[in-house]
Amino acid sequence: MEVGRAVPPRGGIASKGTDIRSRPYRLLVVVSVVVLAACTTGRPETGPPRAPSVDPRIGGTLLVFTGFRSGLATIELPGDDPRPLILPEEGAFARGAFFLPDGSVVGTLQLGFDRVGAFILSEDDPPVALGPALRGEFTFSLSGDRLLAARCVPRPNAFVLDLTAPSDSWRETPGSCGGMLSPEGDAVVWSPNGRVLLGAAVEGGGDADSVLDVAELSNMLPGMDEGVSIIGTLDWGRRGIAIPLGTNERQAAAVMTPDGGVDVTALGNRGAGLGAALAWQPGGKLLASAAWSNLEAAVRLSSGDETRVVAIHPDPIAGLVWSPDGGVLLAASNTRWTFVASDGTWLRSVPVPRGESLPLAWRSP
Repeated sequence: MEVGRAVPPRGGIASKGTDIRSRPYRLLVVVSVVVLAACTTGRPETGPPRAPSVDPRIGGTLLVFTGFRSGLATIELPGDDPRPLILPEEGAFARGAFFLPDGSVVGTLQLGFDRVGAFILSEDDPPVALGPALRGEFTFSLSGDRLLAARCVPRPNAFVLDLTAPSDSWRETPGSCGGMLSPEGDAVVWSPNGRVLLGAAVEGGGDADSVLDVAELSNMLPGMDEGVSIIGTLDWGRRGIAIPLGTNERQAAAVMTPDGGVDVTALGNRGAGLGAALAWQPGGKLLASAAWSNLEAAVRLSSGDETRVVAIHPDPIAGLVWSPDGGVLLAASNTRWTFVASDGTWLRSVPVPRGESLPLAWRSP
């Protein structure tokens, strides 16, 4: 781990002529039958084979993308079929979704060519729109009751919707593509160019401040001295802002702590960096990371003092989702789901459920 500073904000054949009806062979056949009978009748009947037991920590409900990330569904763990959520119109497809504290689902949907809207979705009832549709291409972030829509094109900026009062509509705020809300929902950070991290308050309409320039981090890891950039989605938790970094040679996770310090941890030792994902443990201090290169795709847990590889995947990791209590991590690729306990114990690995499901969020039973 390296520390820098910044501005705060996975037997032979019987010989010819042998009579197989001779006594020694008849005796052998009789003995074989007796032994077989002993093996099959000396054991009590137990009924059909039982499915392997599943760790009780793997429970609750998952919110998932389905149909190559065009639809949304819920899955009851440890592994039911996806139950589709009703979308508002023909041609609408999902861009993101979140569980709200009451268990309902808010989905962000592409409506036609250039419109995006937020809706309360369910399996049985028609969707309920939350505010008017926005025009452009967006990424989304949820913190508490605030939903952030960060626009990528045509003009980078951001909008915030108070889900407790959606009639107040979207309010414009500083930000751009890839923006992430603070845990309190009162600030947003984003990178306009993959190098500089900017931050601003959601309220007040103030100007953005430079928070971090990743190219100026001191004591950068070997192989990351030049060409470093932000290569994935930020995750802002109570312990700081987690930033995935990469070059053509390797990847790293930078954590900007509340006091302005920046800790940099390597994600793998070699291979051209192709992508990385980060996810803070709810209510804990672990940072889950998944990095994939041309040589490996590994899932790691970092506590600040130690980083451990807890799973290896045959292909890139498409998502990291923690259970609500932070006890279990789900690492999902396009072929398998792997469940790992927070202490690094492997719990379960299963093929991706029917419908090309990609997990987005996890809710308690």
